[in-house]
Amino acid sequence: MNTLFWKYLPLKPALYPWANKFFGPRFLSWTTQAALPVAQRMAQGVVVNDKIYVFGGDEFKEYAEGHVFTKPAETVFVYDTQAKSWDTAGPVKTPRSHCAAFRHGENRICVMGGFEKVPGQWARSNKIEFFDCATHTWTSGGNFPANRNHYAAVLVDDRYIYAIGGRLDASSDFDLTNQVIRHDLETNEVCWPGTIAPLPTPRASLTAVVGKDGLIYALGGLNDAGDLDTVEAFDPAANEWHSKAPMLMPRRDFSAVVGPSGHIYVLGGMTQGASVPYGERYDPALDSWTPVPDLPEARMYHTAAITQENRIFVIGGQLKEDCSADPVLMDSVWATTQAVTD
Repeated sequence: MNTLFWKYLPLKPALYPWANKFFGPRFLSWTTQAALPVAQRMAQGVVVNDKIYVFGGDEFKEYAEGHVFTKPAETVFVYDTQAKSWDTAGPVKTPRSHCAAFRHGENRICVMGGFEKVPGQWARSNKIEFFDCATHTWTSGGNFPANRNHYAAVLVDDRYIYAIGGRLDASSDFDLTNQVIRHDLETNEVCWPGTIAPLPTPRASLTAVVGKDGLIYALGGLNDAGDLDTVEAFDPAANEWHSKAPMLMPRRDFSAVVGPSGHIYVLGGMTQGASVPYGERYDPALDSWTPVPDLPEARMYHTAAITQENRIFVIGGQLKEDCSADPVLMDSVWATTQAVTD
């Protein structure tokens, strides 16, 4: 259906499920995979060869005084996409949640940021560490000097980490920044705020991906206006941001992957205080969004990865029915039945 239908659909997202059911595309479907050994949220999944490595989530610890308490995951979980089974690859170097992770080189994964658990609270982590997928060993990579959390991060040219937006104060949802910091993994040099063009829309809880066109896409998130459908793209070569067509639905704390032809798939997240199953796809050439089939269940704080066979995997996360509901950590894993082609 024409993108304008979705862009101007009234009362969205209230009518979104109904419209998607009857008018949405049918080019992919979801199948259940082997569940995570332990339910996790806020983890990161990275594909190396035919395996998906999962780092840095948090797990259920206890239910006390009417609240759910969690602890950082201490194990690297590995999903073999051929054997369709999970294994472990030893302990993480630094237990943490809500980190960023990227494939670095042929056989390494860079893990950075997030939160570590210290007595009585979660604290920001600025550590950079490298995991060798062949030897299952860790090496330290220094520190990322960013006084923020809930930012989005990407790796460009297998060398430069860009940290985008986020919150400067963990105690406030709206102490937001539009700063962009670039960290050079080879030299450990940092381009401080002001050197890199700032994000036009300050926000936290956003997601970012590097497109096939070389642009960094900053998607959705949260600011004092609420959940956002905002999309802005950064050109590292020109040091410029450009506005793009907004998503069909405002959302935060979701996952996104880039397909083989450069389309961006956005899945799940939170909007209007509840986790959602809705997905959509962006075509950079047309600067337009269209819906994709829903996930089997609503979820947020999950991770997604696209394999060498171009199947999208959605792993773990959290179900939250409304703002007052207790979070339910998830161990379920889904994958697209067929490879995505675009």
